[in-house]
Amino acid sequence: MSDDKIGLLEALDAQLDQPQTPTQPVAAEPKAEPAKEAPKAETPKTEPAKEAPVKTLENKIEIPDDVIDQLTKAEDSAKKTDAAADSEPELPKDAPKAAQTAFAKVTTELRETRARLKELESKIGKEEQKVEDKGEQTSPELEKLKAELDEIRTQRDEYETELSVARVQATKQYKVAIQKPIEQAAAGIEEIAKTYEIDSDALVRAASIGDASKRRAAVKELVASLDPVDAVDLRRRVEDLNQLYGKRDVILQNAEKAMEEIAKREAAQAEQAQKQQQAQLAKEAELTKTAYDEIWNRFTSEVPVLRKTGNPDWDARIDNLRTQALNVENTDLDAETRAALTYQAVAMPLLVDLFQGYIRKSQTEIAGLKKSLSEIRGATPGAGGGETKAGAPDVSPDV
Repeated sequence: MSDDKIGLLEALDAQLDQPQTPTQPVAAEPKAEPAKEAPKAETPKTEPAKEAPVKTLENKIEIPDDVIDQLTKAEDSAKKTDAAADSEPELPKDAPKAAQTAFAKVTTELRETRARLKELESKIGKEEQKVEDKGEQTSPELEKLKAELDEIRTQRDEYETELSVARVQATKQYKVAIQKPIEQAAAGIEEIAKTYEIDSDALVRAASIGDASKRRAAVKELVASLDPVDAVDLRRRVEDLNQLYGKRDVILQNAEKAMEEIAKREAAQAEQAQKQQQAQLAKEAELTKTAYDEIWNRFTSEVPVLRKTGNPDWDARIDNLRTQALNVENTDLDAETRAALTYQAVAMPLLVDLFQGYIRKSQTEIAGLKKSLSEIRGATPGAGGGETKAGAPDVSPDV
């Protein structure tokens, strides 16, 4: 991997097994932002403000797989729009109340600082126009305003850096990949130190020493009276903690970039979860439709009258009935509607039995009438001509 223009996580992932010299924890440097030029009638003679060089990551640092998984690889991000630059950062919803209070305070200060910046930029634009109209290069008032602008910009950058660091530290990814391993490593050192009654705080502080030779010398002095095996173990634990401190420093020094990567990863995970949910819903819908089709076929075999006949009106009513059944399955119903449909459903078998019993009874009666009619016609020659045979039953004219 090339060392030029290296991305944050590419740098973190570049030297998984290579030794390094971690740095002591330091605060992130403020971000430089190019000066905004006020609108002018003509091109001003004053020199435009120079843009600060873009800060790049100098040291490569190893990072565990879980950090890579959660922060993902860095990509070149697009330049911020004015709207994005003015947007206010947000803290994760599950952040502690104390952190939220402090975060809100700094956010308010950032908002006020940004408003002051816009006001100064407007004043500078007007003053530059006055200076230009006079044919001069600058003026005491203009220099004063520019100095104040630089000071306010520095304050703004400090607030933004502080908020970015707070946001990263409040994320679940940071706590799992950085904060918790640091706490566990420190606890392991303290446990061994307690056994030998040596200063555990001094050992933990030694882990933050950036110079490797000074760090080893400090640890050597502290573990001089220990069993050789435990002394080696403590030295290893201090080095492990030093590595974690280095990873933490890289993340926090690039807090804004890290936050963008975390947000990007969370968005990708949310999108993937949504796709999986949609696929699951589609699968469940297909299974539901298949089940309803099978049950309908069995139902119409028991109640043939509900089969389609080819009559458009009747067939449309059957299709509508099946559609309503699926709608009941896929719709959240109020208690009254669900109760009515439930009673109709449980009563249907009884109604079907009554209907089938009525059909059977009707068929039996019809069969008896047909038999009587056949006997009457068979007993009288001429197919019903002449007088009725004595003793034959009376037959209704309707029959």
